[in-house]
Amino acid sequence: MKQPVTLKLSAGLLILAGLFSAGYYWLRTSADPYWNAEHSRLRIEKRLDANGLQAWAASLLKQYSSQTNFGGYYRIDAPTPSGLNDIWMHRRPYVLLRDGAQGGERYVCLSWGSAMLGRWGLAIGSPDFVLRVGMESGEPPDMPPRLWKPGVYFYQHYH
Repeated sequence: MKQPVTLKLSAGLLILAGLFSAGYYWLRTSADPYWNAEHSRLRIEKRLDANGLQAWAASLLKQYSSQTNFGGYYRIDAPTPSGLNDIWMHRRPYVLLRDGAQGGERYVCLSWGSAMLGRWGLAIGSPDFVLRVGMESGEPPDMPPRLWKPGVYFYQHYH
């Protein structure tokens, strides 16, 4: 018994719509830096403790204190606190030690993303640390950083 043409056409369109939806979802979750940054921030706030991150960052800065000039930033291969490695599905964060802008406080930067997607992450310093952005730091003004706790900021760069 042959199926009517309209039933085959309907099934084909339904499959095509499903493939389109799956493709859209994949692009939305893998290639949209704004979506990735926001969902990473929500996961971090839910899973991690800002005080624990500050203690970890202070330990790293002390461990690398003999490096008096990072030259802007210094990437290290350091173990990260539990829960950070699966924030973004594509990779664990880069751990960067950063010089403070214009003589400001050094800090630890956790960075996700790529050159094409842009970067997002955390800037972690002491409770007195203030993340400087824009013209005073020499970096282009992107989205303003979001304070999580004194000394801990979420940032996003999409240039």
